[in-house]
Amino acid sequence: MKPHQSGNQPNPEQLGAIGRALGRIPSGLFVICAHHEDKDQTMLASWVQQCSFNPPRLSIALAQGRGIGSLLETGLDFTLSILPEGRKDLLSRFGKANEYPFEGFLHTRRGQRGGATLDEACAWFLCRSAGFQGAGDHDLLIADILEAESGPEFQGQLPKPAIHLRSNGLRY
Repeated sequence: MKPHQSGNQPNPEQLGAIGRALGRIPSGLFVICAHHEDKDQTMLASWVQQCSFNPPRLSIALAQGRGIGSLLETGLDFTLSILPEGRKDLLSRFGKANEYPFEGFLHTRRGQRGGATLDEACAWFLCRSAGFQGAGDHDLLIADILEAESGPEFQGQLPKPAIHLRSNGLRY
């Protein structure tokens, strides 16, 4: 499928209203981890969505130029952890570039394929790139889900996923 090319740009006077409205679209918060040459490269993501039943797939929007994107283009397996609500410490830890993101962090597990996941996550996925598509200033990664597991129950209930809203949907 070819991307739809639109010459229609919003009226500059409407951009404020568009930004406020886009910011009300809820998204989750996720940590993507690619393990390559004995190092973890991570990224905090919010634009992740299931996009297929058969095969089970996710779509993930990555800002163009993100280093992790070039690793995922090679077909490298990666993990995706759904962050639970109320864990701002995880946001600050994975929201910035960090050469050793899991160092000193006791709450992780590492799969046979090398990718790390967070024990407190609502769920974990092991994925592999099925392709990229340009989407404006982001690239849309389509990923096959190879394995998955739900997170631990607390007091008989699964943790609720973090929900992210922005004050302005035209920037992070």
